[in-house]
Amino acid sequence: MILEQVKLILGDEYKEWYNIVKNILNNPEFLKRKLFKHHEKQSVYDHCVLVSAYAFKRAKKKRVNEKNCAIAGLLHDFFFSKNITKKDKMKSMFTHSKKSLENSSKLFELNEKEKDIIYTHMFPLNINRIPKYMESWVVSIVDKIAASY
Repeated sequence: MILEQVKLILGDEYKEWYNIVKNILNNPEFLKRKLFKHHEKQSVYDHCVLVSAYAFKRAKKKRVNEKNCAIAGLLHDFFFSKNITKKDKMKSMFTHSKKSLENSSKLFELNEKEKDIIYTHMFPLNINRIPKYMESWVVSIVDKIAASY
């Protein structure tokens, strides 16, 4: 269902996006994100797919590396946390980007920009993790917009 939404969002650019991210989308560990909720609304999988697609589209418009945005947008929340208590949820806001980077790096070959995108996507909440690249800013902003819906 989410991929049908992405087809509508990306239109003619869907195939290009899909060819970039298909190995991640079909990875068994990544597919487990379908089981976890993101902000109690949708699955982590759906959230990450939407962030990836919108960041890809925005990056093309801004003429920055859309491939980096698509990949890192998909992996920016690649962590597991039960987040049972409010305290756990608060702690996760400050720690999950590092854990997502660690998990992503174990399964996928990432370049420096993709690593920065994942690690800094919670700026300005993580004030010491300032994005270095325009692509990092694109994903960070798209993530905030997607999470607010």
